[in-house]
Amino acid sequence: MKKVQGNWSVSIYADCPYCDEWGIDVCDENDFWNEGGGYNLKLGECKVIEATCPECKEQFEVDLVW
Repeated sequence: MKKVQGNWSVSIYADCPYCDEWGIDVCDENDFWNEGGGYNLKLGECKVIEATCPECKEQFEVDLVW
């Protein structure tokens, strides 16, 4: 039997509350990552991060719950 590696892939998307742009990738926001490059969110933890809409450039908060 051959063995392969499985890789985790996490995507978190939010919609802009100002212009309704949908599918903004929150993982691209600096607030989402910690200094070590890992997720800044632990299982069972809630976190609020700031995001910027690429379409209208408005900033808004995203409640993350893992």
